[in-house]
Amino acid sequence: LAQMQRELEQRQADAERQKQQLAQLEAQQAEARQRIESLNVAVKVAEQEKVLLRETADTLKTQVEQERQERIKVQETTTQLAQGVGTLAEKSTELTREIRDNRPINANTLFNEFLANRVQTTFNVSRPALFGEAKRQKDARTIFVSDGKQTYALLHIDDTPFNFRDPGADWEDISITFAKGGNRGTVPAMSFLSIDPRIIALPVDEAQAAAVGAKVYQTSLDPVKFPEALLISNGGAGYGEVAFKLDASTPGFVRMDNRLMKRMFGDFSPSRGDLVLSKTGELLGIMVNSDYCAVINNFLPARTIRTGNDIDQKTGAILDEMAMRVRAMPFRMQ
Repeated sequence: LAQMQRELEQRQADAERQKQQLAQLEAQQAEARQRIESLNVAVKVAEQEKVLLRETADTLKTQVEQERQERIKVQETTTQLAQGVGTLAEKSTELTREIRDNRPINANTLFNEFLANRVQTTFNVSRPALFGEAKRQKDARTIFVSDGKQTYALLHIDDTPFNFRDPGADWEDISITFAKGGNRGTVPAMSFLSIDPRIIALPVDEAQAAAVGAKVYQTSLDPVKFPEALLISNGGAGYGEVAFKLDASTPGFVRMDNRLMKRMFGDFSPSRGDLVLSKTGELLGIMVNSDYCAVINNFLPARTIRTGNDIDQKTGAILDEMAMRVRAMPFRMQ
């Protein structure tokens, strides 16, 4: 009986443990079901969020595409406006240029501008002579002129120490400088222009022109647009309006009215070396004598003399050659 009592107690204890284990399993199962339900809810929420994100992404994509299309339209409109503004500016510039080119500038204005931009040019030459050394110096006032490629200072041969009247002599030391205000520059060479060897061109580089600060005049593209031009005498000693005419027998030159002028400032008649400006403010040419003005439309050199101390370039022969070219011209042109 005692043994049976012990076995019964043992079985009751086992039953109690199993009951406890069963209760724990049920609790774990309930907890697992709760977790599964939570996971199911989380999955459903995630799926809903995914759907919402997809819908939002689609909406944003559509908005981005719409904005891109709108931006493209805005850019196209801006480009069209810019092109329209550019075209309008070009037309306005062309109209302004056309008005300016077809409206003569007051002679007083042109002369005042000339005075503000003229440049002092100084020549010093020397050579051995029978008694020591022969020296010459000449000062002249002129302007810088450009054909759009190169800039030059232009002078008549009579504004230099050289001339075509005396037998040619070899000048060994030649110095040419130009100055305006406190700025100075040196000239490496002088050229006799092919259009007329009496016209001297002194090359000026961009740095020198900028340093001097003088306006660079342009050659006239249409020199005969107006029947009159502004003639400036002796580097600014006088000025006046003078009429001119074309001469078919002398291409490259125009014939000036050489009657005594009493206009604007001073009483004078045209003479060689006078500068002639078009009524639009460009350089028309230089008077080669009292009747004819050489129209400057290029700077093609006939011969060139270098500055410095050079005894091998035979300046006398060059001067004689240029003098012969002048003497070969019609008498009225000399």
